[in-house]
Amino acid sequence: MYRRLPEFRKEMEKIFTEHDLDAGEVILETVDREPRFSSNISESQYPVGLLASALEMIRPFTTLCRLILTAAGIDLERRDKVGRTPEEANAEYVKDYRSNLLSVMNAEGELRVFGRSLEEMAERALRFKKLTADDVKVLYQVFGRIKSLLNKRIPNGEALAAKREVEDRQRRDFIYAARRAQEITPSGYVAVADIYNFGNALSGISSLTGESPLDVAEKIQDTIGRWASMAAKARPGAYAFVQTDTLVIVSQDLSEVLETTVEVLNHARVAVTHIDSSSAEDYMYHFRTGIAQFVAGRQGMSSLEAIIRGHRIAEKHGNPRGYIAMEHACHESLQGMWKGRFAEKNEVFVFIDS
Repeated sequence: MYRRLPEFRKEMEKIFTEHDLDAGEVILETVDREPRFSSNISESQYPVGLLASALEMIRPFTTLCRLILTAAGIDLERRDKVGRTPEEANAEYVKDYRSNLLSVMNAEGELRVFGRSLEEMAERALRFKKLTADDVKVLYQVFGRIKSLLNKRIPNGEALAAKREVEDRQRRDFIYAARRAQEITPSGYVAVADIYNFGNALSGISSLTGESPLDVAEKIQDTIGRWASMAAKARPGAYAFVQTDTLVIVSQDLSEVLETTVEVLNHARVAVTHIDSSSAEDYMYHFRTGIAQFVAGRQGMSSLEAIIRGHRIAEKHGNPRGYIAMEHACHESLQGMWKGRFAEKNEVFVFIDS
């Protein structure tokens, strides 16, 4: 049903248009254009992808268990046997258990180690009509591994607490950042880049190093702040600073904002390469960046509104994760090579890394 969300939204749009409902636009703002199958609680408070991935493992495994238990005479056959010979029933059993076993193996690589044991168990159950104690242990081990895999994808209480703390600070940080931006220039452009999956990263690094999440956060902040300062100093009109997990870059010149942002991302690429060279191509995935314009005066967009807008653009569902996104007004101001490096996608313009 959730997968049919686009059709549901179209029906809503049709009803709102036909009946000229003023509240229609407000309601549509809360309805996604496409289903969101995020598997990370840092991306969404409702990670439906977790449910989808869980079903990919659990549904074929439970079906496989039922088939084996039925073949062993432990469970009852509930399917209609009318018209089937014993040979046909056995052939159908083999076809079904192999299909479900393949689905389990394809759902998660870590489960493939159990492939041969499960296949041999299914064959023995059909041949001897019973299970051994070792067979039961294998089923229990597979179930335990599935449970462990699902637990890894759900952050623990410490990670959730760190995420909430980051979000609370972020609200305060945006106000502080907006004041700083207005002090730098009354009108200009602002890039807002936050570190992807920051809350979970803190918990993971903290567990690995034995340091507190706050100490880890300070070190990450100091490192990114140093990269940002180096990039901004090379451009007289640019200013960059870090608030918690958010990098803010301000300038009257949009090109300077882009150049500073890309230079910081290049520093990130070098750092990631030192850790794992195979991940170098994915360095941008560690950041989500949105760019918006702010204008002096009561009629223009304030620096605070622009920062919030930039942050929302960066997190807009459907954009490639990690890429730079900007609103139409900013794209119209682009000059030279930068103009061709952005393409329209999902109602904003997204950076093409070419």
